[in-house]
Amino acid sequence: DPDVRFGCRTAITGLQEVGAEIVEINIQEINEAHNAHLIIMLTEMLAAYKYDMPEHFKSFNRETVFGLSLAQDMSAADYVVANRQRTRAIKVLEHLFKQVDVIATPASACTAPLVTSGADEYGESNLQKTLKIARYCMISNLTGIPAICVPVSYDADKMPVSLQLMAGWWKEDLLLHVASAVESRVKKVKPKLFYDILNM
Repeated sequence: DPDVRFGCRTAITGLQEVGAEIVEINIQEINEAHNAHLIIMLTEMLAAYKYDMPEHFKSFNRETVFGLSLAQDMSAADYVVANRQRTRAIKVLEHLFKQVDVIATPASACTAPLVTSGADEYGESNLQKTLKIARYCMISNLTGIPAICVPVSYDADKMPVSLQLMAGWWKEDLLLHVASAVESRVKKVKPKLFYDILNM
């Protein structure tokens, strides 16, 4: 979305202003990594719920049912190949983190979408929306690198835009330092509906 692109680029420019060197990178085999993430996630989800499915099937939302149905058609060979791709993704990131300290991407390709009517009762199955929301977090989830999301701006509807920062394994200290530098430049707006859970 244009608002996401603008907010994230502005945040990265802000880092540049405080001394960061910005380097454009290309994450090799990113689509293959996304496919591997999906296969591993769904097959492991099926393994976890396989024996509880008959008893609890009606309590699963549509998207979960769809994912579990897909997983039933995946083979052990699919799982092995996906994990080989995971190893390749780790190697790609190992190489990249020799060139850069932190990777910055949008946290999500869109701001939070509206909850559709009936979704609270029946759930919602919108694969396009889910993939748009999760697009940038898959690589860190697949490879186990630390990642953090920080607010950077707001869209026209006052929905927050966030930047995701990822660092190499065991570099959480660096990640928190950069995240703090990004977040300190943001003027935060309290949402219309706000619950102060720390003081409840």
